[in-house]
Amino acid sequence: MQWVEQRDAERRLREREAELLRAEKMEAVARIAGGLAHDFNNLLTVIRGNSDLALRMLGDSDAARPFVEEIRSTVGPATALTQDLLAVCRRQALEPREVDLGEIVGGAATLMQRVAGTGVRVTVQPAQHRTPAFVDARQLERALLNLVTNARDASSDGAEIIVRVEPLDLDRPVHHAHGTVEAGRWVTVDVEDTGQGIAEDVLPFVFDPFFTTKHEGHGTGLGLATVLGIAEQSGGRVAVRTTSGQGTGVTLYLPRKADHGVHGLIGAPEQARTVTVLVVEDESGVRRYVLATLRQAGFTVLEAADGIEALERAEEHEGSIDVVVTDTTMPRLDGRGLVAALHDQWPATRILMMSGQTEAAGASSPALADAFLPKPFTPEELISRVRLLAGARRGNRD
Repeated sequence: MQWVEQRDAERRLREREAELLRAEKMEAVARIAGGLAHDFNNLLTVIRGNSDLALRMLGDSDAARPFVEEIRSTVGPATALTQDLLAVCRRQALEPREVDLGEIVGGAATLMQRVAGTGVRVTVQPAQHRTPAFVDARQLERALLNLVTNARDASSDGAEIIVRVEPLDLDRPVHHAHGTVEAGRWVTVDVEDTGQGIAEDVLPFVFDPFFTTKHEGHGTGLGLATVLGIAEQSGGRVAVRTTSGQGTGVTLYLPRKADHGVHGLIGAPEQARTVTVLVVEDESGVRRYVLATLRQAGFTVLEAADGIEALERAEEHEGSIDVVVTDTTMPRLDGRGLVAALHDQWPATRILMMSGQTEAAGASSPALADAFLPKPFTPEELISRVRLLAGARRGNRD
């Protein structure tokens, strides 16, 4: 009996050491990826925004239009890759709400089959009961498509991918190769294939960013790392089971009970010409795009290159400022410090934070900002958010 207890203690110690090593590695990756994503999203914001503005000015028969459309079309794949980086380092902006996972998975069945192709069959086995969870439905669908893509690549023609959804109550922690699933109420989403399985020497590395066994040019190595990032940022876990030559199963454990609410926007759109907006952004290209977009929409716009200059502009301005649109990472005084100062001096002013990374954005913290807009964004997205916030500001003031 004593030998068994000693063996279990040694196993738990090894698991804990592995978890700490993984956490340290992920923190290093997060710092690098987060910085790259911030800078890259600033560039994408300029490319996407100015392309959209240019397309508004070009007629359908204009000779330059196809070239601008081609530039605009490159933003989508680049944005998706940046979002993968943010998911890997748990810094993407999530919009969680209570959903029925069975409905989400069932609704994605056609898309999953399209991803799997004609040679592999996708079978969805829905839960017998409602399976509520508090997650970002769009990100969950993205995780599913990544898992189906991996399963397809490991399968031959005639294979089957089975997707199951079911509630699970754990009265004790469950240990697996990549961590521990704590006791509690979960909803599981399981994707199982009948492919070749994962080799034992490869299994410990499958969630590592940029690790892949695919041929060059056939994968970024971010698929499973992204799935893990989405699950863990949602308060969940991921477990893998595999047998060489007999297939692989990946299970997402997502919390069944919502323990917090979603901060929403209030108010209705208001006539733009009556609204004053202060734009605070240190990247000149992004600032010019935001200024041009808001001015074209009819807003009265002030500008500042950092938080200190923004406070000076606010002091100098004789009228009220309805909305402040601010970046999060700036010299001298960043977005977080600016928001705190604005709340103290002008509590009625609404704040829209924008960022290419979200760990400092306060995307889910109503105390820091009224809304969050991830980069890159379209002119329509920016204008819509500003109008909503202006309407909310005026409604509270009146």
